[in-house]
Amino acid sequence: MKRLLLSILLASSLLYSLNQTLGYSFSPLQVLVVMAGVLFLYSLIFFHLYTKVVFLGLGFFLGLWGAWQIKAHHLAPQIWSKGQSLYDQAFTSLTDGSGIDPASEKIFFILFAFLLGFWVFWTCVKHSSCFSWLLLGTGFFLLPWCFDLPMSLYSFYLFCLGTLLYFFESQYKKSFFGLSLAVFFLAFFFTQRIPLSLRWVDEKIDPLIQWDGKQWGIQPSAVSYKHLVEEENIGGDNFLDSTIVMEVKASRPLYLRSGSKDIYTGQGWKMDENRKKEEENIEQWLFDGAIIPELESYFEMDEMAITLKNISTSYLFVPLGTTELTLPSEYEYQVSHKDTLEVSPLAKEGFSYKLKAYTPKHKEEFFKDHLRQASVSSPPSPQWLQLPSTLPQRVKDLAFSITEGLEHPYDQVKALEQYVARQHTYTLQPAPTPEGQDVVDFFLFESKEGYCTYYASALVVLARSLGIPARYVEGYVLPSSPSWVALGESRYVVRNEQAHAWVEVWFDGLGWVGFEPTTPFETRYNHEEPSPQKEEAEKPESTVVTPSPTPVTTPIQTRQVLPFFGLVLVALCFFLFFYSWKIRKKRTPANLREAIVEQYVACLFWLEALGYPLQMGETPWEYAQRVAPVIEEMGIPWLELTQDWMKVRYSLEPLSKEVFIRFQKNQSLLKERVKGSLGQMRYITILGKSILVRHRYFSYN
Repeated sequence: MKRLLLSILLASSLLYSLNQTLGYSFSPLQVLVVMAGVLFLYSLIFFHLYTKVVFLGLGFFLGLWGAWQIKAHHLAPQIWSKGQSLYDQAFTSLTDGSGIDPASEKIFFILFAFLLGFWVFWTCVKHSSCFSWLLLGTGFFLLPWCFDLPMSLYSFYLFCLGTLLYFFESQYKKSFFGLSLAVFFLAFFFTQRIPLSLRWVDEKIDPLIQWDGKQWGIQPSAVSYKHLVEEENIGGDNFLDSTIVMEVKASRPLYLRSGSKDIYTGQGWKMDENRKKEEENIEQWLFDGAIIPELESYFEMDEMAITLKNISTSYLFVPLGTTELTLPSEYEYQVSHKDTLEVSPLAKEGFSYKLKAYTPKHKEEFFKDHLRQASVSSPPSPQWLQLPSTLPQRVKDLAFSITEGLEHPYDQVKALEQYVARQHTYTLQPAPTPEGQDVVDFFLFESKEGYCTYYASALVVLARSLGIPARYVEGYVLPSSPSWVALGESRYVVRNEQAHAWVEVWFDGLGWVGFEPTTPFETRYNHEEPSPQKEEAEKPESTVVTPSPTPVTTPIQTRQVLPFFGLVLVALCFFLFFYSWKIRKKRTPANLREAIVEQYVACLFWLEALGYPLQMGETPWEYAQRVAPVIEEMGIPWLELTQDWMKVRYSLEPLSKEVFIRFQKNQSLLKERVKGSLGQMRYITILGKSILVRHRYFSYN
């Protein structure tokens, strides 16, 4: 029964994690009930040889009856069509994240429940295969982590807990659940919760992920473009990835945005699920501000052609101010709540699209003068002014201090932009933010180092502190110079290392305007021309000391925490495996004699719990004679067991195999009788007490 309950815990943790990864709607209680039913069914099937035969025969006759029904009613085409439909839905949901209908969802859920249930039942209940279960189960959680897929961390914690309990039940041969719980909670609460980066793992796994993602059309968040998760914390090391993601034909380098986030949590950014697109139709959203003849002189018309390389995506990367978009006829696009342009079907390698965009003339003085005259009093949504109540006051005070004496919002934002860019050091391996501290506060006042997500977050928070609408934007920035120029056309090769985060600020009458606070890219939105040093800083070859190109996005919290727990769990279980192997290896006759002595002490504790304690001054044989009439009524040859113990304890004769086997048999029989009389929980308590103070009785020397 213990193993069955543990198998329900383990299987439920796996099934619920799969439920979250696939986006199914089943609650934890539903997962638990279904998995319990499946495992109880398996326990009935494999209970005895006769039950196996009965269920096998029943399955055989049901199969014959089903085949007859299919043939009699000509159901084969319908079944084949339904199977093909289920396959298509499953493949589509895995590749582009689209959902499946409720009926199909239930079918897949039950199928996964039976498959996982059989695997868990076979490895945990029928066979004590702790370490094969550990390796396979850990891989079950590592795969979603490697592909940046949604998963439930609580399921992983339950898996860790269940694995430890299973080890102590099956391998340690003691149902000491208290120790297992203590190990789990100590590991959970007393480890440092800081991001963990395993660069060598990334270097080995990422190429495989890239190839597999291309073959199966996995979302770019799992292949290369790692932005646009619903919520992410800022932190962890970043490493440059030179994978080519797109080729762009353009006249000059621009920013290609994929979306923005509006809610700052103090630890990172998340999206407001209730956020609606700001305009009613796609044309207005694309431009983000109505163009009127009087303003045309403030903008340039850019034409671009973009071709995807090495990624599959449902997102379109476009400049701010895109006003015309041309896709192949079989594709459609729409605006999502993520402030993104989503394309369907999935855009894969080789997918090309063209666009036209009005981009502001940031370097022109007349454009900046016009911005100085613009107000910021009418943002499209109050979310663009949101700040957490926990934001330290010194962050707001810093914003007012930097902009003291400046009247116009544009000048205030430029002052904040320059402060963030010039007072902080660009690095891909920043110091971790202490637990509980606001990440922007730590960046501005203590660490003073970070990469683009730190810089952009700081500028947004400082601007909002002044009541200026601002948002955090993610996407790609084109290299500062084209990869080649042919026939008057410039082509830019965009790599993953050009993934970037920047800031957009709202100005009434103009809409959103981009700002660049990150040190190596400061001049992109400036009137200053990039200096050779700045251009060199943006090249991929540069090191962390000489500011490198834009980093890949901030690691997701799941990716930071999961490897640590996985490695700790694997290391712990391999240590326990080595320890148990070492103990088994040392089972010499002397060790077996000591084991019998300690097991007899455990028997004394059990009998004491039943109300038959060893009296002061009473010898073991006198005690055996006193309690034997009662104990032997339970079917336990207590006198024989005590005699075997006395031979082992006091005799110099070698321990015979027959004595050892007989003692083990009688001791196990007593153990089962005591457990039945005391109950499971009280038995566990007594067992723990016997382990902790076993030398109270007869020490073995």
